[in-house]
Amino acid sequence: MEDKRIYSFLNSDNEVMKFSVRKPTNKEIEDSDVEYSKAFFKALQKGLPTRMVLGKVLNASGSWTQDNDNEIEELERQISLLLTKDVKGKEKKSVEEKVSELENKANNLRRMRNSYFSHCAESVASDAQRDYLVSCTTEYAESGERVWKDYEDFAKEEDGAILFRATYEYLMFSNNVPSNIPNVEEETEKKEPSEVVAAKEVEEPIKEPEKEKTE
Repeated sequence: MEDKRIYSFLNSDNEVMKFSVRKPTNKEIEDSDVEYSKAFFKALQKGLPTRMVLGKVLNASGSWTQDNDNEIEELERQISLLLTKDVKGKEKKSVEEKVSELENKANNLRRMRNSYFSHCAESVASDAQRDYLVSCTTEYAESGERVWKDYEDFAKEEDGAILFRATYEYLMFSNNVPSNIPNVEEETEKKEPSEVVAAKEVEEPIKEPEKEKTE
């Protein structure tokens, strides 16, 4: 796993921001556990149920039951079996289409499950722990200084574009997964051959044709 990842994007004011995300230190990980506990007990005090209690309520109402969990497991089993098949040609394309279909079904069910359980104390606490680590590990790429001096400063951030990109990049980086969002610099380079070059040509002063000298 890389030690640091640099990325650039546009904030809500359309300004280019260049950040980096790094691995958290052991101290930061320990402190994030404290933030988890604080957020968990605060959520309980506000009346949010634990995941177990919420699960029982959802099961009793039929909103989300063990059958739904079993369906996800069965879809994952079928996907695993298809991916291990040694196929070629038309059969390979057919298998790929079937895998894509099953993955979409499984992802839709996971999203539904996550939407239900996002209202439990553990989910709120996990979000707080993640946000704490984002606030610690997000730095300005050029200076290496923290973007937010502390967690409280992070909580006051009002720029949605910054919060989204910093959180996304932290999650991708911490799971050792490449980012799917192109950097602003990369987008500019792609435009260079046509749009940017054309813009430069427009900006250049138009030269008047030289008059022919007359004797």
